[in-house]
Amino acid sequence: MTAARAPRHRPSARARALSLPEMLVSLAITATLLVAVGAALHASTRLIADTETFARGSQSARVAMAQMMAEVRRCDSIDPARMSATLLPILRPAETRPANEALRVYKYVPATKQLVLYFEYTSGGTSAEFPIAHDVQAAPFSWTTGADALGHTAVVRVTAALDVKVGTDHVRLSGSASPRRSLNN
Repeated sequence: MTAARAPRHRPSARARALSLPEMLVSLAITATLLVAVGAALHASTRLIADTETFARGSQSARVAMAQMMAEVRRCDSIDPARMSATLLPILRPAETRPANEALRVYKYVPATKQLVLYFEYTSGGTSAEFPIAHDVQAAPFSWTTGADALGHTAVVRVTAALDVKVGTDHVRLSGSASPRRSLNN
């Protein structure tokens, strides 16, 4: 009796390993896919960062606009001689003004594209400048002069326009207000 022989399966050379050209093609495809995934991830991350920066810039401009217009409405006066396209000096009512504050000044700084707030004191000194809006593209203030209730020349209307631009995103915020106290005296 002869013993049954197991069939011999001889693996071919192709079944044992990839050839060098096959390996190079698979590496090229893998590298291309990884580069595409990396580029998509980078673009997504950059878009998120730009969107967040724009949201912060536009929100700070909205808050600054609301604060400035409220200050203008409540103020005693705005000196037309000191008012400029980059400067808004506000004299607050004595009952709401701190004892050592002479003026509250909003100023646009073109070099840094910021809107800042600082205080002038009765002693002649000034405070530090506090940034309240950033990425502002142009001088924001314009005004109209007229006569107050006593017949003196005064600023009767202030308009502010804050153009905020980050990357390709842009928003223009504008508002106007009148210093009611100087008109009613």
